[in-house]
Amino acid sequence: MSRRILVFAVAAAAASTVLLADPPAEAYSQCPIGYGCGWHFYSDPAHTNLVGRHTINCDGVVSNWGVQQGYSTYEYFPCQPPPPE
Repeated sequence: MSRRILVFAVAAAAASTVLLADPPAEAYSQCPIGYGCGWHFYSDPAHTNLVGRHTINCDGVVSNWGVQQGYSTYEYFPCQPPPPE
């Protein structure tokens, strides 16, 4: 009888660990070499209401503001200005 209780308790503890685990953090890709990049987050599919940003500048500094979820777009920009023509 006590063995059944022990097996049940272990199974219940394992199940609660799986169910209560935190979801994985959102992963952002690295910017292409020589570029800064960023994601704009919108509350609507038409991308009319900007609610947040996640950017990585050319020095690798990460900046976040607002809400980083919902509808998003990705952009990248060169770190060096183009040479004069």
